[in-house]
Amino acid sequence: MKATELMIGSLVRVSKDVCFKKGTIVKARGIDADNVFPEKGLKGVASCMPVNDPNRVTCGVWCDYLEPIPLTSEILEQNGFGRVPQPGCSNPYHWKLEKRDEDGELLYRIEAYNTLFRGMFIQINNPSDCASISFCKQIEHVHELQHALRLCGIDKEITIKED
Repeated sequence: MKATELMIGSLVRVSKDVCFKKGTIVKARGIDADNVFPEKGLKGVASCMPVNDPNRVTCGVWCDYLEPIPLTSEILEQNGFGRVPQPGCSNPYHWKLEKRDEDGELLYRIEAYNTLFRGMFIQINNPSDCASISFCKQIEHVHELQHALRLCGIDKEITIKED
């Protein structure tokens, strides 16, 4: 991965045994895009913390040793998305998450549709006092969903449970 693909809070996986074991899911806590290791051709490092570490130990990982996590139906369901039946539709995979205030007013709605190609088609509606923000994009990875939520002003933490 490149440092420019990450933001604070991005969930990614370690792709090489370094200070964390290969396959460990980590959350980016800081990003230094200018840090270089010329002898190995590495540029960009992220301060990372494993998601299941109760000690909250952080360590720097070169961005080349991080990989994106595919967005799956299991991850959506772990984060409160409900499966919505699509009778008569050629694409039966559809998930939805809504949040409403105490008066029942819609705060936001996120819908995900599995595509025939790669990834999910995400539609986010976030009505506000001034206007309604709508975001539609095909995404493949968890960190991309996190970016989309942040861009739309939605404070929703995405979590992943490791096996």
